[in-house]
Formats: sequence, C-alpha cells, structure tokens
Amino acid sequence: MQPVKLTILGKYWDSQIYAGKLYLFNLEGDIQTVRWDRLIEDVNVKGELKLALSCAFTQSSLLYGDGSQPFVSDIEIKEVIRKKFELLLLENINIDQKIKFENLNYKSKQQSPFPFPHTDSCIYGKKMFIGSREGLFQASCDGKTTYAVSTRVTKGWDSAISSLSASYRSLAIAAGPEGLFEKSLDDGSLSFAKKESSLLMKGNFTSCNWLYYSIYGSSNVEGGKLADFKQVDDEDISEDELFKTIYSSRGNSKKRKLNKVFTDKKLFLNSGSGYSWGNQDKIFIANDNQISILKYKPWDHENKFTALNTLNLHAWKGQVISAATALFGTVIECENAIVVLPTEGDPITIPGEPINWRIFTRSKNYENQLHIIYDDRLEIYSFNHDYFVDQDEKVLGIRRPSTFRSRYR
Repeated sequence: MQPVKLTILGKYWDSQIYAGKLYLFNLEGDIQTVRWDRLIEDVNVKGELKLALSCAFTQSSLLYGDGSQPFVSDIEIKEVIRKKFELLLLENINIDQKIKFENLNYKSKQQSPFPFPHTDSCIYGKKMFIGSREGLFQASCDGKTTYAVSTRVTKGWDSAISSLSASYRSLAIAAGPEGLFEKSLDDGSLSFAKKESSLLMKGNFTSCNWLYYSIYGSSNVEGGKLADFKQVDDEDISEDELFKTIYSSRGNSKKRKLNKVFTDKKLFLNSGSGYSWGNQDKIFIANDNQISILKYKPWDHENKFTALNTLNLHAWKGQVISAATALFGTVIECENAIVVLPTEGDPITIPGEPINWRIFTRSKNYENQLHIIYDDRLEIYSFNHDYFVDQDEKVLGIRRPSTFRSRYR
C-alpha cells in the first residue's frame, strides 16, 4: 500500500506535530502554529473517505490502538479499510498557504523565541526542546500562554548540539565531538533538572535515539555506539551513580543504570564499517549498499542481540547520510533520494535533496507520518499499511507494544 501524501506550500526549516497542532518553523525565523485537527477536518474529500483521512493524518491511534486490533485483524473489515486508503490515494491533497494559512481559524504566527536556525527539535510533556549551535533551550507549548510557544525560554546547555531525543523523563543529546550525553528532567514539571548532564559515551555523534531505556548514538564521522542500560532497584545504585539514573516512564521504583557500551563493529561482526542507527527494538548498519539488522532485547541477558535480515540498496541512491526507524518501516536519507523500507510491500523511493525530514515515533496520533521539507513545500506522507502487520514478526519497523507510551508522550 502506497502512502497518502499531503502537500503544504511554503518555505520552511523544520516541523513538529503534537496534540492537535502542527508547528512550522519558517525561513524567516517565525513559528506558524497550525490548528491541525481543524484543518484536516475541513480538507475537501468525499464523505466516505473522512475516516481514512482522519486515521491518516490526525488519529492513527484509531487503528493502532489496542482496542482496534480485533477489527484490523478481521479479513473482511481489513479489506474495507484498505480500500478506503486506496481511494484516498487518488485524492490530490494540497493546502495552498495563500488560501488556508491566511485564515486565522487555522493558524497563528509568532517570532521564534529560540536561536535560528536550530539543528534539532522535539516536543515532550507539553514542552518544546530546541538544540542549536548555541546550546539547548526549552519553552512550554501547553496552550496556557499568549503565544502557542511560550516566550519564556530556559537554557539548559551551553555547547553545540547535533541531535536530541526525549524519553524516560530525560533527554539524550548528541553533541558532536564532545560525545553523547543524557540530561535528566524534573520528575513533575519535566523542566531541566539541576543535576549536571552525564557523559554516556565518548565519540563524535551526529544523531541519537532511544532503544527502550537504552540510547544509541549514530555518527557520520566514526562508528555508532549503544549505551546499554539495565533496570535496577534503588538499593543497587550507589550515591555517585544516581545522576546517571532516572525513574522509569511508568513511574515505578525501577531505575536505569548504564551497563555496557557496544560499538557497531562489535554488534555487526561481519559487516565492516558504515552508518549505524537504532530505535526501540531494532539496530541497523548500512555499508556497501547493504543493510544488516539486529533485534535488541535489553532485558534478555542470553539473547540480547538477534541477527535478522540483510537487505540491499541500489547504488545510484548514493551514500547513506542519515536514517531513522519508525513503526511503519525504516527511512534512509541517501545522497540522491530518501528511501522508505516499509514493514510490508516494496521499497519507496522519494527522489530529491530535502532541507529537513523527521518521523514521530513516540507520538500518540502521528507515528505513521513522515515529514519532508523541500525548498518550497512540506510534504507529509502518511503510511497506513502497518496497522495490519504482525507487530511481533516485522523486521524493518519497530514493534509497537501496548506499553509503548508513558503519560508524557
């Protein structure tokens, strides 16, 4: 099944989508906050396709949710839902900025309170975090301030940041040649904790992501590394180790403790050097137009890493620049194209060189989306095949367990 695409015209630098709002950072240093649910509700499609449109762009939880599994598993119901998505593919969904975005029912605009241009962004617990050459910044986006993003900005880091990722009441920070760090957030407010950030791994890291309660650091300069954590009880942690631990996302008394660091050369013994990345239960490495995959279970001491498939990439697409893995599959940015390896079906090639792109793995309703920004537009791809895929058996995407999200996501 091909993805449904929605195009928004305009010149943008970055995008975030969270709790019914689409945040667009434009090239003039402004933030446009779009009332996303309202905008999609008013998109002109046939009445019988409204449900598919909603699942595609505003409520993926309707089909990903635990309660929906008996329906998407039923053969007859599955075919009806698939047919609706196939018909939605035939619609040419474009949002013209001159028409829609000038309507204040859909959007608001403000000068960005953050340094511009930034290198990365994420939203976690109703707070927006921005990483830049000037450091790490935070502002509320809970809807309780005059502007959609509060102008009261807090700085939590002074050094340049390449990438950041939030989970388990903490931020993973790829700080280039300074290494991979973890910065704790206060338990209640999720503001920056007073404790100093802890250095997890030395190296030159350009990206980072969470694998359950562990963290993977990727690098365009040298090999990637996994900071493998284990969960322990309070009495198993000494006083000087507390700054490296936080409570688990479900709020119980378990804490995380750094167990061991694995290099990608050790994880992939026969793959040689290349660009590696990971997310949740999967770790990948790409080299010589080949991709090798491991399944990761941090709690399984006997079979923590299990080798899965090895795949090939066409040489014309060029060297791998960056990559990330979502529920719907794996997204790989090459020199000449973005390639999506879906959990079901053939690879999808999106030619061209983007300004920016991102996925939303830990969101509640948008984990099926891929945002790609080009010079004059934002393209939002909605992948809707993975609702029908066995989550325990899939290889190219991460597994979606029922306990995937915490109350902060």
